[in-house]
Amino acid sequence: MGPSYDACTLACVDVHGVTFVLYDDKNTYELSDQKTPQKVVGQKVKVIGTLDTKTKIIQVESITDRNLDSLAAAYMAVCAIFFVYHFTVARRVARLQDEITRISNA
Repeated sequence: MGPSYDACTLACVDVHGVTFVLYDDKNTYELSDQKTPQKVVGQKVKVIGTLDTKTKIIQVESITDRNLDSLAAAYMAVCAIFFVYHFTVARRVARLQDEITRISNA
């Protein structure tokens, strides 16, 4: 019903009134929040919430990109590398300035 799986999923929800679910390769769980999933259709996500085992409905607290933790870790690593680089360059500049002063006074 659409040019891609994502578009097809959205069309099914709109046209047929089906609900967004979480599938974990074994079980299917209905999501209490039906607005947020529209933004992440087809993506692997991290759902935080409370599962009602009788109804198999997850009371959703948040839905985020599963790779968000990895991106945050990569960002922190880049910041650390930049800090070390900046510190190293600052030390070299200070040594060069000392050397220039020493040669100028000689």
